[in-house]
Amino acid sequence: MKNVMETLDRVGNAAGGGRLPEWLATHPNPGTRIQNIEKRLDTLHKDLSNTVIKRDEYLAKIQNMTYGEDPRQGFFEKGMFYHPDLRFQLAFPPDWKTQNTAEAVIAGSPQQDAVIQLSLAGKTPPQQAVQQFLSQQGMKAGNTSTASVNGLPAASGYFQAETDQGAVQGLVTFLSYNGNTYSLLGYTPAGKLSTYDNVFRQTINSFSQLRDQAALNVKPAKVELVRLTKEMTLEQFNSQYPSSIPIAEVAIINELESPATAIPMGRTVKRVVGGRGARASC
Repeated sequence: MKNVMETLDRVGNAAGGGRLPEWLATHPNPGTRIQNIEKRLDTLHKDLSNTVIKRDEYLAKIQNMTYGEDPRQGFFEKGMFYHPDLRFQLAFPPDWKTQNTAEAVIAGSPQQDAVIQLSLAGKTPPQQAVQQFLSQQGMKAGNTSTASVNGLPAASGYFQAETDQGAVQGLVTFLSYNGNTYSLLGYTPAGKLSTYDNVFRQTINSFSQLRDQAALNVKPAKVELVRLTKEMTLEQFNSQYPSSIPIAEVAIINELESPATAIPMGRTVKRVVGGRGARASC
């Protein structure tokens, strides 16, 4: 467990820029956990000399495991969001902070005073969906429209709503595509809608069918195992068996201190192959 926490600590440091990894937001700091584990180890009085460590049997189970996020579930590239499995794309405003979660794709303005959100809304027809949205308690409806979005059936409406954080204004659009209804929602504090109206509409109107074959065919990165036939450094290993991730990351996933660390003959080493980073267009 100490080794696991040390690896998580290195992952956090590698994130850089003070950015916290997702797992750290809901878990204690690994440095603190390491200290706690060391204290518990000092109290452990058990003979572990006959312990059997089945490292290779364990590693065999992660051969071809997806490494990192699966781009098939959506990914960002140069301001565009692509979803290969659902076969659509959407252009988000430049410089907005974006995030792809299981529930929604979200973008926040640099000033942190506006949000655009894309999510699935079941199979309710767009016109019915927008009526249901605008008829919610505390919602004040504005102008509505049934104009299509890139030829897709759609319904839109402006609104003002009261929230726990105060009044907000925004624009919502529901559209049908490939048997699903999507909700595209843009909102900002009341009084600022005129600042972001064009941005909201441009983003919503950018929703379209994904036709780029490179994006449609993208595959996730995979873990691949290599058993060394001779001793070599990680740097030599990476030269002979290159990964699609930085060598510093390869060192972390193999619990090695640096690229200059020697790896003994017969040891099974992890590398990462393929993935979106391997695309020629990236």
